[in-house]
Amino acid sequence: MAHRPAWLSIAAKYNYWDSMRDDLAPLRHQLPPDVTRLGYAGKFLDTSYGLWKPLGRRVVVELGLSLGAKPPPPAGLEYAVVTVRGLQERYGMSLPAWLEFARAEIVFEMERNTSLTGTHPAYEIWYLVRFRR
Repeated sequence: MAHRPAWLSIAAKYNYWDSMRDDLAPLRHQLPPDVTRLGYAGKFLDTSYGLWKPLGRRVVVELGLSLGAKPPPPAGLEYAVVTVRGLQERYGMSLPAWLEFARAEIVFEMERNTSLTGTHPAYEIWYLVRFRR
């Protein structure tokens, strides 16, 4: 077996994952170009992968950890992506209660099909929020 440079392997993996379903692109496209840190409070079985794109440009900060402690979003964070179920799991709060708690407002929302099979679509609303500091 011929030796393959590490960068070729990394590039192949990046291209593979980049071609996968990118259903969080509409949220990502609503972000100002200078946003390099983004909060995230989706449910625990959801993935924030699409929010990291392009890879290496943005850091996604998990909100609501440790569970039950209800820590506020970190200072300096301007935006976050949240779901109703994610806020229930992480904070034990409804969306309106969390928005008040976090001093945030909804700036964009989208329906996302969370079904992995595609045979029985299951839609959930994902919200992009901006913190009022």
